[in-house]
Amino acid sequence: MCSIIEGQKRFVRLVLILLLCLVVTSLGWAAESRSRVTLQLWTIWGGTRIPLMDRIISEFQATHPGIQVEHVVLDSRQRYEKFVTAVASGAPPDVMMIGRHEVPALAESQLISPLDPYMRQDRDVRPDMFFPSEFQTCMWRDKTYVLPMPTGAGANGVIYYNKNLFGEAGVDTEKLPETWREFATLGRRLTRFGGDGRMEMLGVDVRAGGDRWFISWLHSNNGEYASPDARRYTFFSPEGIEAVEWVMNFTHEINGGPAAISEYVSRTGGAFAQGKRAMQIGGVWELFIIEQQNPNIDIGVGLIPHNDGAETWLAQVSGWGYGMASNVDHPDESWLLIKWLTTSEVGGWWFMFEQKRPSPVRKFTLDRRYFNLTPNWPMMIEAMQRSKPITITPVEAQVWIPMENDLLRHAWSGAQPARVALENYFKEAQRLLDEYWAERDSRE
Repeated sequence: MCSIIEGQKRFVRLVLILLLCLVVTSLGWAAESRSRVTLQLWTIWGGTRIPLMDRIISEFQATHPGIQVEHVVLDSRQRYEKFVTAVASGAPPDVMMIGRHEVPALAESQLISPLDPYMRQDRDVRPDMFFPSEFQTCMWRDKTYVLPMPTGAGANGVIYYNKNLFGEAGVDTEKLPETWREFATLGRRLTRFGGDGRMEMLGVDVRAGGDRWFISWLHSNNGEYASPDARRYTFFSPEGIEAVEWVMNFTHEINGGPAAISEYVSRTGGAFAQGKRAMQIGGVWELFIIEQQNPNIDIGVGLIPHNDGAETWLAQVSGWGYGMASNVDHPDESWLLIKWLTTSEVGGWWFMFEQKRPSPVRKFTLDRRYFNLTPNWPMMIEAMQRSKPITITPVEAQVWIPMENDLLRHAWSGAQPARVALENYFKEAQRLLDEYWAERDSRE
């Protein structure tokens, strides 16, 4: 009888051991399953940036061994539409490279998630670690939707100038003039025409380009682009008209008009790095591109001038950032990747340093290693600090590239007075904005 009881006990123990093994194994499988998270990252960083991204991702995966990252490089022209379609279909990327001018429309459509809950829990990421304009352009209605990377500040008003050409013209080689009046005088000294009436040297082209220089001229004349609530454009103002008139007058009275500039560029190439123009207006990322194009150029750096009674401001319209869609499967892991791409030593500093470009993160841009690269680095920092975030509206993608240059070129060409060209631009932009808010308000 005892032997029977003992046999039953052994059988029960064996069953319990088998059950325990099954439980442990299943827990192991579950843990292993949880650790096998694959995130899809969509960017436009192809070409020479691919090896840079490879290192960033490799170090992220080494630091977070349970997460794998699939990097998908997109054509920048198709990126936005693909993202919207992917979110709508329920299969979005986990982390996406987003233009900051797209944030209002995406946030209003609830296609991207606010990052504030993660920032409140993660004390390593704070708004004050970024340059103010970099962080503010990541927000919509007091919520943060992306973290900035790469630099968007300093995009619309850095002036690169050729010191040798300045010296030949007998002008100050160490400092640019600060006001519009003084800058016009400088332009007259630098732009030259031959006896046949054709341009021999271009001082600088001040017309609005794809990077929206007009907005910087506007803000450097005490103007504003849009109301804080993003419901009304405010650039059709005395300050806006005066800014357009100043660009028109400079273009025609000093540079001989758009046709003269086009003919000169067509004939000579017009490249700043090759000494075909004395100054070039651009962004902070262009310094080392120019020096690569011509290592022997003696280059100075300054900021665009302002009108009397105003201050110089470089309008920050956009910039890139990383965010997550509203319906991702792994939001916590996605946040870790966003944080890594924007604030880690390799993502926030090394990625920018390899491109000789300031970082949106203050401490990285102030790193002494940058100062060893060029004596012009203090001016790069000044450009970041003098950048002013403008109010971005939900229809900005429809207003910026498709409309602004097309309508303002009538002013630059002299085909329309400044007031008429700017008013036409304002009316069309405001119509789109009114239609958006009317439809949006009807849903609330």
